[in-house]
Amino acid sequence: MFPKKASKIKIDRLLENSKKKKMDIWKPTTPTELYTLGLLIFTAVLVLVSIVQIFLFIQSNKQATEASKVALKAAEAATESNQISRQIMIAEQRPWIKHEVGVGGTLSYTEEKGWVFPLRYRLINIGKSPGTMVSFYAQVMPFNISVFPKESVVNGVPQGNPLPGTSIEEELEKIAKLPEDKEWLKMGFGQILFPNDKIDGLLNIHANHELFELAKEHEGYSGQFLVLTCVKYGSTLDDQFYRTAKSYSLWKTVEGERVSLNGENIAVEQLALTENPQLFSKIVE
Repeated sequence: MFPKKASKIKIDRLLENSKKKKMDIWKPTTPTELYTLGLLIFTAVLVLVSIVQIFLFIQSNKQATEASKVALKAAEAATESNQISRQIMIAEQRPWIKHEVGVGGTLSYTEEKGWVFPLRYRLINIGKSPGTMVSFYAQVMPFNISVFPKESVVNGVPQGNPLPGTSIEEELEKIAKLPEDKEWLKMGFGQILFPNDKIDGLLNIHANHELFELAKEHEGYSGQFLVLTCVKYGSTLDDQFYRTAKSYSLWKTVEGERVSLNGENIAVEQLALTENPQLFSKIVE
């Protein structure tokens, strides 16, 4: 009986010693062990703090990026708003120069000079600021209507394509671009016209002889001339140039008579100058 009891006591002691050893591992008693444990805890805390700082930095960077995007959009919106406000201001304060024209004398023809038409004009600034480099241009040409050639009509039915007539829209664009082609001669070309002021003038238009020679061969000559006018000017508010172009019909008031392409002199009393409808016959910019 005794050996069994001694053996049991021995086992209990071994178990108790084993527990003590295990507990001694997590309870440092020496200064070295305490220092090591403290260093371990400090390192763990430092790692944790670093993770938190990294997370906060990432979040802060995201917020800063979003804030910069919002600020950029706000700046762009402000710039656009300023541009719109300036455009509105210019539209309200810019010069607006209109022109009025009339027959200024006899429509004449000579072999030496060809067709010459005196055009009386008036320029008026109805805007709110001065117009700069104000210039007036005009041109006269025969007006042809698009028709089918006589030889293309078979049994009263036109065949093929008609002869092209004078395109008022295209001719207006040509005369409106004339100053642009010359680049304003890089000099003080034109005059200054202040608000409510006017300029009266007389322009002797020398027609392009070649156009009238071609019209003699065109079956669609209307018997009238086409007069194109354009006023172009700048502004003190911006670098843009503005233009107003119109088209007029010049015709004989004598019933049934046409303006002869062979040349004639027609007195003022027998001439009429009427503005064409606005569709494709006017440029206002």
